[in-house]
Amino acid sequence: MATGSFDGEVEGINDLQAAAEQTHGPGDYRPNIPVSCWSFRLMIGFGLLAGLISVLGLWFTRRRARSVPRWFYPAAVAGLITPFACSPCSTAPSR
Repeated sequence: MATGSFDGEVEGINDLQAAAEQTHGPGDYRPNIPVSCWSFRLMIGFGLLAGLISVLGLWFTRRRARSVPRWFYPAAVAGLITPFACSPCSTAPSR
């Protein structure tokens, strides 16, 4: 998937570090893997939470009682914001 062919070779972080050192000079060009990994996980988790909040909103507005709990409105606003709060962490350049 990463190369677009079945015969493609995917380079590891150490290979990319060596190539970047040859091109740009000495330095640490490796991405911060734990930050990328955990921010991606948070983004997915908050996205699922936003989906759950939207399903709850649909259920609250479609039932016969037509009363929505007071806690739902702040949760709905937070559900809109939280998936975007984590997404820049994994894609921001380190330098």
